Amino acid sequence: MYRHQFIIAAFLVIIIALAGVRFAVTRADADFNTAVFAQDEGMTPAHRLLLGKTIDINSADERALEVLPLIGPKLAKRIVKDRSVNGPFASVHELARVYGVGPKIIERNLHYIAVK
Repeated sequence: MYRHQFIIAAFLVIIIALAGVRFAVTRADADFNTAVFAQDEGMTPAHRLLLGKTIDINSADERALEVLPLIGPKLAKRIVKDRSVNGPFASVHELARVYGVGPKIIERNLHYIAVK
């Protein structure tokens, strides 16, 4: 009985060790890819969000704004139009002056947008 338990325990230890090595290799590759993207000046808005960078709502075009959660093409167009008519946004919360942008959209995007 003890020999059977020993074999099962050894098998589990080997499986866990192999899984740990696989995770470490995958993690190292992910870190390398992130560094490559961070150096690229021509990042797309989607890449910026994936890397935890913010999108400036005062300089972003419609395509960049469409990447944000809960903002589609029509709302992105309204944001750009409002910005051109009324001037730049003084704060992220001032985005509420655009028709269709409410507290829910602002709160959902607080970590993704900035005013620079």
